[in-house]
Amino acid sequence: MDNKAPKMNLLYKISFILLFVCLAMFITAVSLTALDKAGVIEINTNIAVLIAVAGVALCLVAIILTMFSKPMKPKMPKGEPEIDASFEGIDETEEIAVIAATETEEEQ
Repeated sequence: MDNKAPKMNLLYKISFILLFVCLAMFITAVSLTALDKAGVIEINTNIAVLIAVAGVALCLVAIILTMFSKPMKPKMPKGEPEIDASFEGIDETEEIAVIAATETEEEQ
């Protein structure tokens, strides 16, 4: 059995990207405000506030997407079909009959 962590779906990947966008927007808003207060640049503080609010909105969207994301289902390897463990006590002729019966049920 594989001990690998399950891969996450597209929603989780999108929310992970939005996390870094939110972080960049927060750093931008804080640095613009700090540079304005220091007198290095002169901007309207409403711009920094809008950037911060947009970052918060994206962060909320990322949280919601993460809540709805589920791990991807592992793919079954192609090969022999799995036989249920309850069939282990059956002899070979009964096993063939059970496999044939399940195959006809699947075809229907």
